[in-house]
Amino acid sequence: MSLIPWHCVQDDPEAVAASVRELDDLLNGPAPEAGFQELNEHVEELRTLLELLRSRSATTAYAHVCLAVWHFWLYHGHIAEAARWFAEVTRDGSAGEALPDTTTTRLRHAAGMLAYHLGDLAGARELLERGLRSAAGSPAAVRADLHLGVARVAMADGDLAGMRGHGERALAVIDAADDDGRCTALHILAEAALLDGRLTDAETLGGQALELAVRMRKVRAQAAELCNLANVRRRLGDHAAAAEMATRALHLLCADGNRKLLAYPVLRLGQVAADRAAVEQAALLLGLADELVARTGAPIDASEAAERDELAATVGQAFDAARAAELRTAGATWADRLPLLPDGTGPAAPAGAETRR
Repeated sequence: MSLIPWHCVQDDPEAVAASVRELDDLLNGPAPEAGFQELNEHVEELRTLLELLRSRSATTAYAHVCLAVWHFWLYHGHIAEAARWFAEVTRDGSAGEALPDTTTTRLRHAAGMLAYHLGDLAGARELLERGLRSAAGSPAAVRADLHLGVARVAMADGDLAGMRGHGERALAVIDAADDDGRCTALHILAEAALLDGRLTDAETLGGQALELAVRMRKVRAQAAELCNLANVRRRLGDHAAAAEMATRALHLLCADGNRKLLAYPVLRLGQVAADRAAVEQAALLLGLADELVARTGAPIDASEAAERDELAATVGQAFDAARAAELRTAGATWADRLPLLPDGTGPAAPAGAETRR
C-alpha cells in the first residue's frame, strides 16, 4: 500500500481527512524517522499528488498534505522545494477554496520556519507575525509554535530580549498538559539563557526540558537538550561531563536513524577537544560535522553555525591550510562508521565496517 494519500484526490472530505491524519501520525509522532525514510522513497509520488491537487484547486487537501509532510521536507533537505509548495497557499490572493483561520495560521507557521531555515529572516518574521495576527481563535499549541518561531528568528538576529520574550509568551499560553510544547519552550529559554551567559539558568531550564523529553521518549528532543547541556558544562570547564552528554546524544541519534541532527553532538565534541588543546581531534570532528551537514542538505541553526565557525577559526589558526584540509577530509570519512568512541577520538566501527546512514 502506498504511503502517499491518494484518497486526497477524491471528492470525499472524510476520506481526505482520514488519509492525511494517518500520514500526519506517522510523520509527526514520537518516532518519525522510519516514516521519513519510507516517504523519501516515494517523494516523486508526493510531488505528483501535490501537482494534481494544485491543478484541481483542491486547496484544503493540498494544505493538509503540506502540513503533514513539512517536517519531512525540513529534515531531509527539501527545504527550498517545500517553501515553493507552501507559497501556493500562503501568499495573499491564493486561488482555490477558502481555508479555516487555524489552517491558514498553521500554514504561515510552517512557511515561516522553512524561510528561517533558508536564512530568509525577514520573510520568516513576516510570515510568523502574520500568523500571530490571525491566531486569536487557534489552539494554544498553534499560538505557542508561532511565538517559538519568532523567538528563533530573534535568536538569529542577535535579539536575545526578543528571543526570551517570545519564549516566555509561548510558555505562558501552552496548556499544562502539553509536554511537547513545554519542552520546546523550555529548550528555547535555555538556549536564550546560554547565549546570554546565564549558565545556571540555562542548566536548570535545560534539565527541565530534558526530563520532559525523556518522559515523552522523543529522541530528537533528548539529543537537542543533551547538546545544549553539554555546552553549559563545557563553558563551566567540566569537559568530561560535556563529552559524556554529547556522546550520549550522538548514540541516541544513531540508534534512531536520525541524520539531520548528527552534526550537533559532533560539533560539541569538537569544541571540547579544542578546549582541551587536542586540536587535531577537533579538526577531524569539524570535518565529520561538515560532512554530515552536507549529506542531509539541511543547514544547522544560526547559533550552532556561529559556534561551528569559531571552531573552524581555531583549527585554521593551529594548522596551515593544507594540513587543516587533510585532517578535515580524514574526519569526513568517519561519517559511514558512526557512532564515535566514548572519548570522541574516532569512530566505533573499524575501517571497512561501514554503518548505513
